[in-house]
Amino acid sequence: MLVGISGDKMISGEDELPEGYASWIVKFHSKSDAADEGRVEYAYSQMARDAGILMPDCHLFITARDGFFGVKRFDRQQNCRIHVHTFGNLIHSNFRVPGCDYESLLKVTRILTRNQADTLAAFRLMVFNILAHNRDDHVKNFAFMLDNHGSWRLAPAYDLTFAYGPGGEHTMTIAGEGREPNRDHIMRVADGAGIDRNEAISILDEVASSVANWPKIASDINIEKKISREIQQAIESCLGRI
Repeated sequence: MLVGISGDKMISGEDELPEGYASWIVKFHSKSDAADEGRVEYAYSQMARDAGILMPDCHLFITARDGFFGVKRFDRQQNCRIHVHTFGNLIHSNFRVPGCDYESLLKVTRILTRNQADTLAAFRLMVFNILAHNRDDHVKNFAFMLDNHGSWRLAPAYDLTFAYGPGGEHTMTIAGEGREPNRDHIMRVADGAGIDRNEAISILDEVASSVANWPKIASDINIEKKISREIQQAIESCLGRI
């Protein structure tokens, strides 16, 4: 749902917003959504931020019965649209059909942005998705923004959450591997993207340290224990491979 937020005030965001309001998206649950989905996505946003990933402002809107995840739109500045292209649109790839890899994402990032910092950011996001078991990492969940100077930058991360992916695999493969990517696969992607191995290992260690903090983050946000344990087991399996 599109909303406008100013302090503790919330209005519909479907139309032009009054001065002082920012555009947000609040995700309300459908019947098919898992329990605590909003809390889990909020927890992942905090875990990603701790891992050094650029995130938009996020908030967990608490009601008497549930928690709903909200995120500030990075493609809006007041009522002005910022030009954004998803990775999938740029390479004309259908996000519903798995058929891409992280090597391509890093290559496009390097060519489009001409900025090593953005390439490193894309690599860090890949590592996070691997270690945090976010396998809904399809081509529409990565994007690029065009600034006022005509330069492309990697957009902030979004739609980060626990997910099993198609057939239990990552939607985008890591050096050809989708089910059990390990350190070797990650380092092969780093090598192909021209990332210094020591820098790649440093990013890997930083993200692993943040992801390992899942139990505390889940507890602080009051995620149901059964769900927290399921996610913890999956994360521990991912960490064990690197």
